[in-house]
Amino acid sequence: MAAEKKASNSMYWTKAHDTLLCREVLALEPYKHKKGSNEAGKIWTDIAQSLKNCQQLKFKQNLSQRAVRERFSLLQTRYKEKEREETRASGISPKQDELDVLLEEITEREKAAEENREDVNRKKENDKVTAEEMRKQAMERMSQTKKRKNQEDNGGDMKDRRKRRSGNDAVDF
Repeated sequence: MAAEKKASNSMYWTKAHDTLLCREVLALEPYKHKKGSNEAGKIWTDIAQSLKNCQQLKFKQNLSQRAVRERFSLLQTRYKEKEREETRASGISPKQDELDVLLEEITEREKAAEENREDVNRKKENDKVTAEEMRKQAMERMSQTKKRKNQEDNGGDMKDRRKRRSGNDAVDF
């Protein structure tokens, strides 16, 4: 009984469904946000909602953001595997259909968004280090700052300071 209910509740994804899904993903760009974040989840929910409201094709009415996300993930995995096989097989140039073009565009934009996020994180980290250095300098005296910077530059070795010669040093000769 439960298997019959589950079978009638599932949806069969056609190539047209997949193409429409990829168009929506390209339009709303959920990859601009970190995976698993609230913002990305809202975008996936919007994609599922717009697919349910689509007049061109019939989507099941209880389509969830998880189903849409998992289907897109499956499409991307298949596309990447297909790309690897095509690069391994030399001398072939298969024709790309609309779905392949959309997935290629999405993959490129996803990589660009990831690089952008990494750059922003790197910049934040550099700013944090600079701010920490400024705080240290503000809290210590000038001589301590010079001494610390000297140690950092020389790898921890402290240079010997010049000593004043006193009159008694001449007697030592």
